[in-house]
Amino acid sequence: MNKRNFWAVGYNWGGKISQLDRFIKEKIWEEGYLSAGDKRYESLINQIQIGDVLLAKTSSTKGANHNITFTRLTAIGIVVSKISNSIFSVDWKMLPNGIDFDWISYRSTIEMMRDDAMKDYAMIESGKMIETKNMEFNKQLLESNHNLILTGAPGTGKTYLAKEIAKAMGCNDDEIGFVQFHPSYDYTDFVEGLRPIQDNSGSVGFERKDGVFKEFCKKAMSITKSNFDEVYSKFIEDIAKNGLTLNTLIYKKDFKVIFKDDNLFAVPNTELGTHQFIEKEKILNHLKNNEDTSSYIPAIAEYIKNNYDIQIEEQQNINKNYVFIIDEINRGEISKIFGELFFSIDPGYRGVDENGKPKGLVKTQYQNLVDEDDEFHEGFFVPENVYIIGTMNDIDRSVESMDFAFRRRFAFKEIKAEENIGMLDNLDSSIKEKAINRMINLNKAIEKTEGLSSAYHIGASYFLKLKNYDNDFGQLWNYHIEGLLREYLRGYPNIEESLNKLKSAYNNENQDDSSENN
Repeated sequence: MNKRNFWAVGYNWGGKISQLDRFIKEKIWEEGYLSAGDKRYESLINQIQIGDVLLAKTSSTKGANHNITFTRLTAIGIVVSKISNSIFSVDWKMLPNGIDFDWISYRSTIEMMRDDAMKDYAMIESGKMIETKNMEFNKQLLESNHNLILTGAPGTGKTYLAKEIAKAMGCNDDEIGFVQFHPSYDYTDFVEGLRPIQDNSGSVGFERKDGVFKEFCKKAMSITKSNFDEVYSKFIEDIAKNGLTLNTLIYKKDFKVIFKDDNLFAVPNTELGTHQFIEKEKILNHLKNNEDTSSYIPAIAEYIKNNYDIQIEEQQNINKNYVFIIDEINRGEISKIFGELFFSIDPGYRGVDENGKPKGLVKTQYQNLVDEDDEFHEGFFVPENVYIIGTMNDIDRSVESMDFAFRRRFAFKEIKAEENIGMLDNLDSSIKEKAINRMINLNKAIEKTEGLSSAYHIGASYFLKLKNYDNDFGQLWNYHIEGLLREYLRGYPNIEESLNKLKSAYNNENQDDSSENN
């Protein structure tokens, strides 16, 4: 994992000709001097690496005497690749109004960023850009495959990311399911099974109950129908018994609502008031479209809406996305939990065909006990709008027990420690950069340790525990990280020597050759 550097870069060639629009449009940054054969900044340009952050800037002065130097940032970019010795491919993000930093001057065409405030800003913004780009990819991966497993080292934020992907799919809390697998979890918990019940006499029997996943699939395909007829009947019953006086919304005049001879009427509160017949369908249409402009219909519709629990439109959940998250998916006995669902969760067998017939219909183990009015009376299938995200640790020994039939039905995406650095936004700004640097240094050392690899990285969620120790990195090491690393190294020779090297890297937050003691 390379260290990310931050560069203040210019875009005004000759001090006057702005190249910013071209840079943004072509998604590049070009250093003008080197392009023209002037090599004064060549050594700096050669240091730019993929993943470095560029801040497009201008510098000037302000104040009554023009004695206040400031730098204005106009765009931020991530270096994607090197095109030539002076041109880089850059993923830019414009800052529409610019961000000003006083008392700072970056006059050269390229300079290593030296101001802490600017560096903090660049780190936060670049982290957001990377996370946004990764999120778009993860969302597309789930949409394409319907089933996704996020793998990675402990603490890399896989569960956090799974929930964020679900939100990116447009799901609210009611449209996100969650369960954590463990060795005792089985088919009856997940799909369906027999559960003990007790009747009024105290006798105990058994009843088929849906598991959490089957219940979730029912929610995803359910249809909520309009209850207007039911509400209207209750409304008529109430006014026939108690009467009702309303005020016209437009002319602000009182009128009575009465039910007479099986019809609804509006009667103005005047001696010459005449009965105006109120059509039921017009009330319904106004509740749907808010289009009626007569004196009485809007007032009656508004009263019904405010005083009754009414559902007007038919709501088909099948048009919404539903995401079911299985945390620690590899800790359960997969074949035992999913059973015949291995077939129905296959992306090719989701939903129904053009004739409305389920593609992946399966007979569950308790199918003969399913009620006739149940959505899955004929058999179970997974709706097309249901997506599954599983999370697991690469190094967990139970990963080896996952069979190929299961693996074939899921896309696997490795989540690296640096991908969810945004999780550390909850730390104090003064400690966040130190935490990031320590995490980067430690993970680089882990990769160099015999027997370990990137699968053993320490993720950002471990560093969130700093809040429990008043931001004391020493206590974080002593009570959380050291024990985990010692477990990683169990059985390898020279454990203490390896641990000392890892601790030295962890303490070296400034990424130089010095070491900081805790």
